[in-house]
Amino acid sequence: MEFEEVVRARRSVRAFRSDPVPPETIRALLDIARRAPSGTNIQPWKVHVVAGATRARLEREVLAHRETRPADGVAEFPRMGKRKEPYLSRMRALGKDMYGRIGIPRGDEAASWRQWGRNYSFFDAPVGLIFTIDKDLDAMSYADVGMFMQTLMLAARDRGLDTCAQGA
Repeated sequence: MEFEEVVRARRSVRAFRSDPVPPETIRALLDIARRAPSGTNIQPWKVHVVAGATRARLEREVLAHRETRPADGVAEFPRMGKRKEPYLSRMRALGKDMYGRIGIPRGDEAASWRQWGRNYSFFDAPVGLIFTIDKDLDAMSYADVGMFMQTLMLAARDRGLDTCAQGA
């Protein structure tokens, strides 16, 4: 594809086929993505690739932990506080559209909880990539890892693969 086509074709997919993605494809995507810029070339990202039995075990363990409904007050990075406009309206419009398309009405907490849990099953993608940075790094490293992720997602789309970035 031409670059503009790749950018226009990229979207967040939330329903994946179980077709395996060859490890060499993942390696090639990571190799091209490492060319993404980073401030003073620190390349702060670490990528944990999970597939097969490891991905399935991680999914089971995370979903089981999620059912304990742990408090989110111990996040190692700043979380968004009270949302304000225009961000609140954008978030609500997206939620209404996405959940409406799959038949979950506003206020159905049980169905919303189940659907939100799909984040932790990688929306059934056969491969999950978990991106981390050292907790001692500052907010500029978030920009670095974002550029790395975007480069990887565009490279995946160029190869006919879809992605769904999430901060869940």
